[in-house]
Amino acid sequence: MTAANPAGGSWQDPVIVDTSNHTGLLARLSLVNTIPVIAAASKYTQQDRNDVFYYTAKDLDATEWNAPSIVMNLQDGIEYGQPAIGYSANGLFKTPFLLIPRFEAGQPSSSLLVRAANISGSAWNPAQVVSTYMEAGSFTFAAGTPTFIGATTFSGGSIAMYRSVNADGTSFPAAPQNIVFQGGQAVGVIRGGVPEIYYYSQTNDDIFLLRAKDSTGGEWEQPYTIVDNLNHSGGQLGVTLVNGEPVLAFAWRGEVGVYELHSASWY
Repeated sequence: MTAANPAGGSWQDPVIVDTSNHTGLLARLSLVNTIPVIAAASKYTQQDRNDVFYYTAKDLDATEWNAPSIVMNLQDGIEYGQPAIGYSANGLFKTPFLLIPRFEAGQPSSSLLVRAANISGSAWNPAQVVSTYMEAGSFTFAAGTPTFIGATTFSGGSIAMYRSVNADGTSFPAAPQNIVFQGGQAVGVIRGGVPEIYYYSQTNDDIFLLRAKDSTGGEWEQPYTIVDNLNHSGGQLGVTLVNGEPVLAFAWRGEVGVYELHSASWY
């Protein structure tokens, strides 16, 4: 859906992107080369397998969409989670790439880093296997290099940052950098040139802020609580910068089991 005005006070009718591949819950929207794009994993089949698609809009308003390109084909016993969209930092036109969490036999196993063969994402190179399962909540640029921020296991585990070795995003380490050994979901931004991570802790049922001491995320401050007692909602976080200050959106489960969307800001 697209807002009808800059303030988002009203919204236009939804645009149907795809009706045949059963995507939706595992979709991610971004802008690459000023064009709206979507990466999505299809719904799991009875054979516990699914595929991954990449969509590009035909116009800047995203009122029409091209047919998807296939990033990952069906494989027996392999399931893909929600892809995260990244792109290179250098050059006038950016090359997209995806970080895709992977399940084997129903269990989190590893991730795949897949780079497009061209800037349009109409063709894709073979996948690079990442040794750690990671669900990336955000993509950003730490010290000018492409960086994914997320959690390294499906339930609990580590909050992690996965940062490219170079600005082109053509080389990533074998595994993400573990930062805090707790949490279930994480998102992040660069504020004042320094990475900030907001994560949900399943252990404490709280949302924490974790701020790096430097631009690369080599060292980190101690985390501190910014939202407590989410009533076991699972977090479901989103963060962005508005006029240079972070605005955090998160899900909260009420006493009657009804989920509400809340926000926290630093204005």
